[in-house]
Amino acid sequence: MFKFIANSIAKRFSKKVSKRSYDGAKSGRLIDFFAGTRSADDEIRFDIRKLRDRCREMIRNDPYSKRYVSIMKTNIVGEKGILLQPNALEDDGRSDEAANNLILQAWHKWAKKGFCTVDERLSFVDCQDLLIEQLSSEGEALIQLVTTNKNPFGFALKFLDTDQLDEELNKNLDNGKRIKMGVELDKNDKPLAYWLFEENP
Repeated sequence: MFKFIANSIAKRFSKKVSKRSYDGAKSGRLIDFFAGTRSADDEIRFDIRKLRDRCREMIRNDPYSKRYVSIMKTNIVGEKGILLQPNALEDDGRSDEAANNLILQAWHKWAKKGFCTVDERLSFVDCQDLLIEQLSSEGEALIQLVTTNKNPFGFALKFLDTDQLDEELNKNLDNGKRIKMGVELDKNDKPLAYWLFEENP
């Protein structure tokens, strides 16, 4: 009797184990195209420019893609954009209202068209909309923080075309760092620098 029970338990356990296996790990003519051990970067390394061009074309001409970007802008940026909320404090811990008001006034002035970008053509809300559009269509964005004497704040943003990043540049450097798809990384994969073409290729 004990042997019968033990065999029954063993059969039930083996059935449960087989049911818990992953379908994605199985083989067959319908799913063998999933096979491969390349990383995500390796998968797109030689096709990223073509994929980016096609995404841009869809954003320009496909109504569903256009609507997607519009919804992203509306729900992430909104009409007024992401705002600054200063919180300067007095020595006793109370809110320094005078300092906070000065910071807000300067912020609102910098955020206007003519100050926040080096080309003086975008407001800060426009910058946020452009960022969402680039992230939606290209998956990334390049923004340079520029020190400048062209405005009273000494600081502005510059949007760079993502095509300027040399994604085909991959090599190990003598100092233990490496360049992966145009991004220089340390041993912990922290981005240190971006290798760009001087002009848009």
